[in-house]
Amino acid sequence: MKKGVIIMSLLVAVLVIVLVINMNYGYSPGAGDTVSSPYVEDVRVLPRMPAVYYLNNVSVRELTKTNWSIIVVEPEELSGSELQAVKEHSWRTLAYINLGYAEEWRSYFNEPAIKSIIHESSEYEGEYFVEYWNPVWIDTIQELAIKYLREGYDGVYFDNIDASFTLDDQRPSWASSVDPVEAMIETLCNLSSNIKSFYGDDVLIIVNIGGAYSLLYNDSFLKCIDGVLREELWTVSVDSTFIPQDKEETQNALDALVYAVERGKIVIVSDPVSDEYEASLFCGKCWDLGFIPVPQPAWAYDYTRPPPVTWCR
Repeated sequence: MKKGVIIMSLLVAVLVIVLVINMNYGYSPGAGDTVSSPYVEDVRVLPRMPAVYYLNNVSVRELTKTNWSIIVVEPEELSGSELQAVKEHSWRTLAYINLGYAEEWRSYFNEPAIKSIIHESSEYEGEYFVEYWNPVWIDTIQELAIKYLREGYDGVYFDNIDASFTLDDQRPSWASSVDPVEAMIETLCNLSSNIKSFYGDDVLIIVNIGGAYSLLYNDSFLKCIDGVLREELWTVSVDSTFIPQDKEETQNALDALVYAVERGKIVIVSDPVSDEYEASLFCGKCWDLGFIPVPQPAWAYDYTRPPPVTWCR
C-alpha cells in the first residue's frame, strides 16, 4: 500500500514539473495575445497585429480599413485630419524622414546651405549622398522631425542609416575627413536626444537598419533608438523577381535583431510575400522571434499599398 502511494506521489510530482516547464518555455502566443512594450513605463501593450510601411500614393481609406500595430507613413501625403483618422487605427504612427540621403523633391533641396553639402546620386533616382554629419543637415532633419511631431505623429522613422556603411566602403574625397559610421551614430544620437528633450522619452525613434545591423551591438547606438525596421530578411527582390536572401546575410541579421529584442527594442521586419498563405508563414516566424511583421504584398513592393486586411489576422 505504501509503495503504491509513493508511486502515485512521484507521478504527480512529475506531472507538476512538466506543467511548469510548459508554462515557462513551451508557450506559443495565440492570435489575440499582446507583447509587453519594455520601452514605456505604463501599462500600454503592443498589439499582436502586423505593421504597415506606406510611402507612395497613401490612401487613408486603405489604412483605416483595419487596425495596425505601427504605421510608418510619408507625412507629406496626409493632412492633419487624415492623420488623426489614421492614428485611430494604430498603436503608433510614425513620420518617414530620409536621414542618410537628400531627396530632390523635398522643400529643403534647393536651399543654398543644403546644396553645398549634397553630392553624387545614390542608386535611386532623385536621391543623393549628403553630409549627414554637417550641422546644417542635422538642423534641417531636426526641424522636420519637430514639425511632424507637432502635427501629431507619435515618433519618427529615420531611413537609410546604412548610407554610412556605403560611404565607409567607397570613401569619396568629400567624406575623407570623417569616420562615416561614427558620424552616423553621433548624428542619430544628437537628433534622438534633442527630439526627446522637446517631446519626452515616449516619442519613438525607429530606424531602417538595412545592412548596418552590426550597429545594434554598439551600446551608444542602441541607447539612442527605440527600435529598427529591417527589409528583405528572408526574401530579396532582384530585378523584380523574389528569391531567398543569402543565408549568411539572413543569419547575421537575425542574430543582431534578436539581440535588439532581448534589449527591449522594437524590431519590425518587412518582406515581400505573394499571398495570404505566405503571409501567415512569414508573420508566424516574426512573432515567434518577437518581431513585428510587415507582410508586404509582392505586387506593391514599392510600398504603394499596405498589406491586405486579411493577412496575419
